[in-house]
Amino acid sequence: MTKADDGRGLWVQDLSLQKALGKRLQSALTPPRRLIKDLRHLTNTALSYGELVQLILDESFPTTKKAKRNLSRYQSHLIKHLQAAGKLLNQQKSLVRSDRKHILIVDDELIITELLTELMRAKLYKVTSFTDSTSALKAFEINPTAFDLAVLDHQMPGIDGLELAQNMRQVCANIPIILCTSRSEFASPENVQGVLRKPIDIDLLMSSIAEILV
Repeated sequence: MTKADDGRGLWVQDLSLQKALGKRLQSALTPPRRLIKDLRHLTNTALSYGELVQLILDESFPTTKKAKRNLSRYQSHLIKHLQAAGKLLNQQKSLVRSDRKHILIVDDELIITELLTELMRAKLYKVTSFTDSTSALKAFEINPTAFDLAVLDHQMPGIDGLELAQNMRQVCANIPIILCTSRSEFASPENVQGVLRKPIDIDLLMSSIAEILV
């Protein structure tokens, strides 16, 4: 406290701290400017669709009528494109048949099983592949009716393709089998639908599969 010349007292108080606190409180209660600046750049913000809807429904959101109109327009724009995206997804799902044929591939060379798997999946076949013939036979024995066709390599360690085909036919007599062999002279066994020479002619393999699974 200081005294004036006439003897009266004069109080001096530093209000800078209160003003600073007031500004901070005011800024804390105000949404970020990037969210309410006429929404011209709303698509560049990090707002998700759910947050956008929440802003529209929240009556306490301090924004102008013009901004709310822009929000509503943007919401309609989003809904339109979401519906278009949903329609496109449904069209893609319809392309994948629920009755896809299931093919079993057995070849001890991993690169061949991976290649055939990708090619057949591209043709919308369901594929299960093995590089071990013993494991393939066990899987087939567990659920033989799950498979519509088998593509087997002829020469494999352990159970070879011919023996595997015989064992599979004992479990399921009508399973179609295509045998792939690197032998130049090889008579088609009675228990297989077809024999293809290695290296495999992919077009011939695909056409053979299509003919068998008609």
